[in-house]
Amino acid sequence: MRMRLAAFALALTALAGCGPVQATATISDGEVALEKARTAQAQKYAIYNYTLAELYLHKAKEEAGYADFGTATDLAEKAITNADLASQKAARALSEQSGGGPNAPVAPMQVTPK
Repeated sequence: MRMRLAAFALALTALAGCGPVQATATISDGEVALEKARTAQAQKYAIYNYTLAELYLHKAKEEAGYADFGTATDLAEKAITNADLASQKAARALSEQSGGGPNAPVAPMQVTPK
């Protein structure tokens, strides 16, 4: 009986540790995606998605601070999606400005499924 209880406690401990790790990793990915958008001049060419990504990332960090790791992960994923969209829109706008036209090839958005 003690062995089962110890195994159960160990399993619970392992599962409890996943939330903070996943939230931190996703927030870090969100920061990278936002920096990529910033480099692509998304503040100028895709202000809506860029600002939304910033706000989602800020809120994700806040929720992680309150130990609401599931919500933090979800918000960080939304930040990543919007930052990627902002990068694409900015790249498209810059391409059109440089004479590439609206049909110039743009790198496809890469979204990882859950």
